Parts: sequence; C-alpha cells; structure tokens
Amino acid sequence: MRAAISVSILAVCGVVSAQTGVVSPLAQQCSPSLPNVVCINKYASVMPYHFFRNISNATSSPTFGSTSVPNDTSFALVDKADFLVFDQKRGLEILGSEPSYEFIFHVSEAVHEAPVYVPSQNKLYLSQ
Repeated sequence: MRAAISVSILAVCGVVSAQTGVVSPLAQQCSPSLPNVVCINKYASVMPYHFFRNISNATSSPTFGSTSVPNDTSFALVDKADFLVFDQKRGLEILGSEPSYEFIFHVSEAVHEAPVYVPSQNKLYLSQ
C-alpha cells in the first residue's frame, strides 16, 4: 500500500512539473492609479495545477473570482476587483481614469448570452 501511495504522489508531482504554458501571474493590478481594476493575463487560459471552482446549481452560482488557485496567489486580486480587464490597452481606454459603475437593474440567475458594449452607441446589449 505504501508503494502505491508513493507512486501516486510522484505521478502528481510529475504532472505539476511537466505542465507547460501556464500563465503567470494570472492576474495583476492594471495600473497603480486604479487599484479596483485587475488585468487578467492571456484570459487566464492555462491555470496552474490544482485549481478548482464549485459547479453551478440551483442554490449557488460560483463566479470566476471564487475559483481557487492555490499555486498562483495573484488570482486573489480577481475576487476583490470592481473591474476585470482581459485586454489591457483597450480596457483601460474604455474605463478611463476614474472608472465607476451604478446598479441599473436586476438580472435573474438564468443563463445569459455574453453582454456586449457598443461604444459608438454607448449601449450594453444582453439577452436572457
């Protein structure tokens, strides 16, 4: 039994050390003057082993920020941010120097299509 446990531990360690393409850091502050804006590097496309997020069900709706990524402490910034930016150059242009938001209306927990902001119209489109 002890040999089987040792082999399993070595196998997991091998996966961790063999993982390639990991984005690091996953998240970072976009600008020192914008502490509530966090940039996500390369869409957090390759997270380090072991990350975890609870599944969605009728009683809970986990968020991107609630993902546990113990091997990248930068990801803790995500849960505290007011704005997440996936394209730093364009995102900071859109947000400006003093980004803020107002609650406009409640949207149910139902599945939604991705909202799309059209700058030329200054409108946000979403479907439900």
